[in-house]
Amino acid sequence: MIAAVLADATGGWALAPILAWLLHDGRFLADPNDLTRALALRLAAAGAPLVRLRLSLRAEAPPLAGWAAVWSRGQPLDRDRVARTGLERHAAYVGSPLEHIDRTGTPFRLRLDRPVPAAAHPLLHRLAAQGATDYLALPMPFADGRMASLVAVTDRLGGFRLEDVGKFEALASALSPVLEAAAARHLARIAGPA
Repeated sequence: MIAAVLADATGGWALAPILAWLLHDGRFLADPNDLTRALALRLAAAGAPLVRLRLSLRAEAPPLAGWAAVWSRGQPLDRDRVARTGLERHAAYVGSPLEHIDRTGTPFRLRLDRPVPAAAHPLLHRLAAQGATDYLALPMPFADGRMASLVAVTDRLGGFRLEDVGKFEALASALSPVLEAAAARHLARIAGPA
């Protein structure tokens, strides 16, 4: 699949330069916040239809239960969004696309330019109200069994195209080990003494 995505020259945005940066320079960014911001800016500059990018993971550094950084177009990076123990009981997590990924290890996608189901997580309703048209969350399993995720949101008319989804899937595969390495040291620092 990655070879087909890289060979795709049918317009849109180019993934190959982003992957080259990630595997050459991006992997040396020791702070996952910096990685999130740099990746989002490169995706936006390449023309990826992106209004929001979120990288998140389950943490194994008590008292942290989860970590995320969120880039939104035109806003400063929302750094070090941490959840303390008991994440599974937080309203922001219960029923969310990230809970779906943690529980099933499978992607989650919802078109937001169509009626959003009433039972959908409140975040999805908020994003739709803000003009988002498509939400894509992809699992990024770590070698130690933890689960991370890449969330891409667009406000492009018609949402993500199939080519966009394929590119984000290839990106998530390449990003997973890079984020795992960056997060390991960073989470130990922000968790403090156990």
